[in-house]
Amino acid sequence: MKQLSSDKDTSDSGEHDRVMKDENSWETLKPLLKRYWSVLPITWLLHLGLGLSISISGPTLPYLALNTGQSLGQVSIVYTVRSIIVCVTSIGVGLLLGRLSSSRSKLLLLLVGSFLGAGYAFLTPIANSPVTLILAQCLFGIGCGTVDTVNNMLVIFLFGPVLSRSFSHSLHFCVGIGGFLAPVLAQPFLLQMGDISGQTGSQQTDVCGNAKNVSANSSQPDVDLAPLKWPYIIVGSLHSIWIIGYAILLAINFQLVKFQSVGEKQADEQAVTVTSPNRMSRRRTAIIVGLFVLFYILHVGQENMFWSHLYSFGICSRRLKMTPADASLLSTIFFVGFLVSRAIGIVISRLFLPAKILLFQLTGCFIATVLLAILGESSHLAAYICCGMYGFCIAMVFPTGITWLASKIEVTGSLSSAWFIGAYVGNSTYPLAAGYLIATSATGPVAMMYLAAATSAAYLAVVGVMFFIAR
Repeated sequence: MKQLSSDKDTSDSGEHDRVMKDENSWETLKPLLKRYWSVLPITWLLHLGLGLSISISGPTLPYLALNTGQSLGQVSIVYTVRSIIVCVTSIGVGLLLGRLSSSRSKLLLLLVGSFLGAGYAFLTPIANSPVTLILAQCLFGIGCGTVDTVNNMLVIFLFGPVLSRSFSHSLHFCVGIGGFLAPVLAQPFLLQMGDISGQTGSQQTDVCGNAKNVSANSSQPDVDLAPLKWPYIIVGSLHSIWIIGYAILLAINFQLVKFQSVGEKQADEQAVTVTSPNRMSRRRTAIIVGLFVLFYILHVGQENMFWSHLYSFGICSRRLKMTPADASLLSTIFFVGFLVSRAIGIVISRLFLPAKILLFQLTGCFIATVLLAILGESSHLAAYICCGMYGFCIAMVFPTGITWLASKIEVTGSLSSAWFIGAYVGNSTYPLAAGYLIATSATGPVAMMYLAAATSAAYLAVVGVMFFIAR
């Protein structure tokens, strides 16, 4: 009896591997590409814009602080507000997607999200008070939560859990392109605005939280904030491209059809139920999802400290003393590593299992953040190398995590917001903490790197437990 059971398990495993191979074949992919050739470019452009919108606030944050009369620690609250809004939106949209089956409703959600993203870009540079700036972030929070949830669900919905791996990486590669382009786009305008060192953050401290030197301030040239609007206007204008694209898809009533796996097709033909070898109990699924959310709180929170405060780390470091050009280069190098890694991820996601990619990347993140904590302020070169290394190692984690979870449980329904709950809880806490650490910590901006290193150790432990339970 035991032998029969073993033979059956071996047979089921072999059948599962065959089905996975069939679903990952060019013959399966070709008709899908032919069908969705018009959707994919718009989706990629939308995520490029998402990367631009998220990243542009990083190098411009000190100037937004000046524009609203805040310090870095105070203005960092915008990340918390934005992330709370994104998290709530993602939960709502995730629940909504479980009830909405029409293509039109999904495309309409993407169109609305794009409009809100454009509104954020145009409103942010003219916000001269904390309330107005928070309002702009709320617009982006709703738009980002909608777009991110729908599109990450949609690639799995359209291409299935196997083929979607490369497409999920391609979406996040486009976010990486946007992240890379943002500091490049902002740099000429930052140079026009000037150095924020010593500029007003409060009555006693400057934007970086350093005590003011009255004699130095008397000769400190004022920062010209007029160029601040241009990078945001460019980003907002780009949103019109995908707004038009989704409007056209809605106008022609384009249909989005759920991917049907080989096993499901056979079940339809034979009118029988196919049991997945990865089916789990509800309790086990709940534990895995809970750990997954915790993992995303940690890793996304850590990643977004670098997106939002790496520029500020450079210019506020008392030992590095970077100029705006140096700090922009630091952000650019981080995003170069990030972008290269996400490009590679599109290929290797088809060659290696998500679990192996995750372990490799997370181990690299741990090494990079420990080096940043130790050497991050020792020299410009050390900061450049370590930040580039971290960018390379963290880049694949978000999309790979989603594809790993999709290989274990169904994530196209109400669970489609699971990772965003974790992601935006991390977003709402870590950038805020980083802002206060840079502005108020006795050790200075390097305290941000201490937090990053501790976080790397924590999420390695969480992932180890998660993999053990899901084995």
